[in-house]
Amino acid sequence: MTSPCGDSVAAFCHRHGEPVQRTLISVLGVKISVESGCSVCDREDAEQKHTSEQRRLSAAQRDAGIPPIYQAARLSPFPMEAPRQKEVLLHLETFTEHNGKGSTGLILLGGNGTGKTHVACAVLNTFLQQGLSGRYCASVQDILRPIKETWKHKTDTTEHQALRKVCAPYLLIVDEVGVHPLDDRDCALLTEIINDRYSRQRPTILITNLQMPAFTDLVGERVVDRFREGGKALVFKWPSMRQHIQRPASHT
Repeated sequence: MTSPCGDSVAAFCHRHGEPVQRTLISVLGVKISVESGCSVCDREDAEQKHTSEQRRLSAAQRDAGIPPIYQAARLSPFPMEAPRQKEVLLHLETFTEHNGKGSTGLILLGGNGTGKTHVACAVLNTFLQQGLSGRYCASVQDILRPIKETWKHKTDTTEHQALRKVCAPYLLIVDEVGVHPLDDRDCALLTEIINDRYSRQRPTILITNLQMPAFTDLVGERVVDRFREGGKALVFKWPSMRQHIQRPASHT
């Protein structure tokens, strides 16, 4: 049993020589000296905690497949201002603040260099910081490859198991939708992935350079319909801002 009372005396940290408060408390009849208040110890503890968190985040980013150039991406500050940008960023911030809960996800549409991948990875970085899982896929082919591998090679993994693994992350990002043509089987698999994630209430972000009519023709009405029900299409309707972006150093 610990005594609620203790004798406090002014002292100095044995490691740094800083003034501390030393308290003698009794535990099971044994007196123990407890020190508190060393500013250097507190700073070192905070730095160690920060370093540990950065290492955890860096490992999570590697596992999630985030390209190194986007591992420091954040929603704010945004590299440039443009008409209608504030509305887009506000929706992204709200989506991030609520961890995408209750949302099918987002479709990000716009030309090259308008920041679609930057903001998608910024959202994913925030989710990873909060301990949620995620996965960035550079293309539709990237996400479908593990499933198709079960068709071509003798493996212990079934198509169903590969599909479940693809659908497992809390947030899934699929980039460059529309860069490569999709056949009927590709569209069927993509629809199955979106439906599976929709039923389990896990948000998905699809990124494309296409306008909505062409995007709908490519992926199919069923995929787009899922986002109409509980998601949002955001149009990045401003010029390329690549010349405005100064990439900060990544955590790796």
